[in-house]
Amino acid sequence: MVFSFFKANFLRIFFIFFTLLAFEVSKASYIFLYKYITEFFFKPNDKNIYFVVALLVAALLLIFVFQICYDFQHKWLETRVFILIANKISNRIYNLNYVDLKSTKIGIVSWFNYDIEKIMSLLSMFFSFARIVFALFTTTIAIILLSKYWGWIVFLNVLFSGFIIYLTQKKYGPQFQEKHKTLSDASQNITKNNLDILNNFKLFYFHSKTKKISGKILKNFKIFTEKQIPVYKWSLKSSSISTALVYLFNSIGFILILLLTVFKFYEISIFIPLTNYSISLLQNSINFLSNLMQYWIVKSSIVKIFPSQKTKIEKINLLKPIEKIQFQNVSFGYDENLVIKNLNLMIENNKKYALMSKSGSGKSTLVKLMSGIYDNYQGNIIINEKYQLKDLDFNYIRSQMAIIDNQNIIFPGNIVENITLFSKNPDFAKLNQIISELQANWMILEQKVDSSTLSEGQKQLIVLARLLYHEMKIWIVDEALDNIQKDLSSLFLQKLIIKRNITLIYVSHHIEKENLDQFDKLISL
Repeated sequence: MVFSFFKANFLRIFFIFFTLLAFEVSKASYIFLYKYITEFFFKPNDKNIYFVVALLVAALLLIFVFQICYDFQHKWLETRVFILIANKISNRIYNLNYVDLKSTKIGIVSWFNYDIEKIMSLLSMFFSFARIVFALFTTTIAIILLSKYWGWIVFLNVLFSGFIIYLTQKKYGPQFQEKHKTLSDASQNITKNNLDILNNFKLFYFHSKTKKISGKILKNFKIFTEKQIPVYKWSLKSSSISTALVYLFNSIGFILILLLTVFKFYEISIFIPLTNYSISLLQNSINFLSNLMQYWIVKSSIVKIFPSQKTKIEKINLLKPIEKIQFQNVSFGYDENLVIKNLNLMIENNKKYALMSKSGSGKSTLVKLMSGIYDNYQGNIIINEKYQLKDLDFNYIRSQMAIIDNQNIIFPGNIVENITLFSKNPDFAKLNQIISELQANWMILEQKVDSSTLSEGQKQLIVLARLLYHEMKIWIVDEALDNIQKDLSSLFLQKLIIKRNITLIYVSHHIEKENLDQFDKLISL
């Protein structure tokens, strides 16, 4: 992914590197020219001063121009990388199976907030590394040009100072990484708790406890803030120690250069530029080490969103539709409690099956097994007399089976978007035909709706229209008509479902006798 992105944007990235190098060369040149400005005070009649001043102004202008160019290109690249990461997260979500998606859904919110923000800092860090390397290179060259024989003293001081600061950061780095991970996990937990509270809004509302909702959310954020404060205090402490060391070693470097100038090891004209280079060299060395530490902190967020690639098991993607599903001695349970035991069942093409049992008997579990949601069962589920269901590509299974239940999920948007699930090119003729079949004249295609504006019966009609629109070979209707009027429910069952050329598994607590006779087989668990 990274290589292909750099390849596609090679010219822009090359230009960013060029502007960084040009910026550092201009800055080093600007500082270097102060050598000639200082010499002018000892040789006032030197006519080259005008040329030097012109070069000084030119270097200053170039610094300004290259900085603007870098900022513009970096912002463009930052936007592209953000889109790339967001798409990567979306693709990962798409490839998650139902169980993984359900267990990860709270973390996904954190991915798009706290963690993606940390990963985006990696881009700035990357170019910061480049800027530091270029600065170290240009500063080193400039110091050698200023003092060929005694420049090594400056390098030795910087090397010693950098080593001491490195030891300090090495001590605090792992602790900082662990504290960041704790904050990331806390952010995810707070998000989960707040979503749970908002999902139960109705419960609080109808018990006149709406203030409790805001109170609980505020309490969660206070808990998160309480976790943040010690981390920020600790970070401030370690940062203060590092800053104090930087000032200390810069002062030592300044005194060292001053003494060497007084004792004429250095010409007085190079005192100002050499002092600046010494400070720059030490600061960039420290920044290099700080960025390394920051990378290890950000790494935990990278691992969350882009986990290490495991050996991918190739799944089978059939060219033919599913025509037969056979359960052979299938058992499944939760925490060692078997819900389904030694089930043998045959689902055949275009047959209609009524699944009736009391609550808790395993109806919903059977639906999840049949649709490939759960694959940790015992026994065999054979597709088309040849393939194990768990060996089939999950996207293929999803393209074959449509499942609706009584959850009645409605998105904020118009009727068309809710039925077609935001299709770019909806079939309006088909939509109008479905509305006519459902006898739902209240459905106006461009009408805006959401969960709060519809009754449960209206929501179920939209969900049923969604099922009719997407035309799949196997329909699993899990108590999805329970909230529609009894006479309409019977009508829909007979005209829209039983008479269609589909395989139907109809799950319900109760089916009228006249409708029950329409099914090919009654399944009881």
